[in-house]
Amino acid sequence: MAGPLAMGGSTGAATAAIEQATAANTAMTAANVQSQAVMGANAAVSSAATTTTNSIKSACEGMEKASSK
Repeated sequence: MAGPLAMGGSTGAATAAIEQATAANTAMTAANVQSQAVMGANAAVSSAATTTTNSIKSACEGMEKASSK
């Protein structure tokens, strides 16, 4: 049976593994936050494009009605 000092090595390795997993989790969380920001920006661009398209469509329909009179 190993004594407390011998077991300390495995405890240190476990602590290092936990620290690495924590660092990886922190990095993934940061990447997720960035991804959400990009998706939010994409949604804003998409909304603006839809609004612009609808405005152009309305303007064209108005010109079409005016020219048919």
